Amino acid sequence: MGEKIAGNIKSAHDRVADTYGISQVHQDIAINSYDGWNLTHNIVKPLTTITSLYWKEGHILDAGCGNGQIAAILLEQGVSRITGVDFSLNMLRNAACRIHRLEKSQRFSSFQANLDSLGMIKSGFFDGAILFGVIEHLDEPAKVIMEIWRGIKAGGVFAIAIPRKGSLSHLTYLAFGDSPKRWGTMTHWWDRFRLSEKASYYRFFSLKEVNDLFPLPDMEILDRIPFAYSHLDGFPGSFLHAIGRNRMFGHGLLTRLNKICRAIKCIPGGEFWIIRKCI
Repeated sequence: MGEKIAGNIKSAHDRVADTYGISQVHQDIAINSYDGWNLTHNIVKPLTTITSLYWKEGHILDAGCGNGQIAAILLEQGVSRITGVDFSLNMLRNAACRIHRLEKSQRFSSFQANLDSLGMIKSGFFDGAILFGVIEHLDEPAKVIMEIWRGIKAGGVFAIAIPRKGSLSHLTYLAFGDSPKRWGTMTHWWDRFRLSEKASYYRFFSLKEVNDLFPLPDMEILDRIPFAYSHLDGFPGSFLHAIGRNRMFGHGLLTRLNKICRAIKCIPGGEFWIIRKCI
């Protein structure tokens, strides 16, 4: 594939460990904001559906847990126990701080490792797993998926968040976004034209490419649930943030726009692929 991205992605995540994601580690998200609306409608709601159907009881692996944003949501939704793994020690420290703020540290543990080398996890150990905000940064996503799949027991459910080509996030990222390689550094306007670098460091997947990541042995696809990432880049994102500051009118408009996108099968960012391990 050319340049390996793992090292640069790790450095970038170390630089932004306390601010990465929609909700920051040490600061509550503003209710009157697009981020607040988006977190509720496009991340918390899909995760609520997944948790209520499959994960209320059991031990879940948060693979590539980062600073604990997803783990925190799942713990608040009642998941019994979560183990997070990430290649960035700085991210794991911030995850521990986030979970401590929620007073749920007794239900969360974590360790540092690369996701393609999880030999320390026994086969069939976890009741389920989630991979969110990760697959787009991997050198070998199919290998990582297989390694996580090995650690899930029969009957367990794996939720994989996959950014989709042609989504609104994909289009605005290509036009206006910054390469993850440069997160936490000073960038210039011309960096946004580094299209090859941007495509390498933040991948979006066509339906064919998603299917090429599978088949996993003994898998059953249960559902595909659309979700959105934290924002759209450039002036579309600025527009959404502007109307999101008005909690009554703005949030109502965002909800209607979101319903229109779903009605015409427009994926805002990606999809959760919900997969059960049958045997």
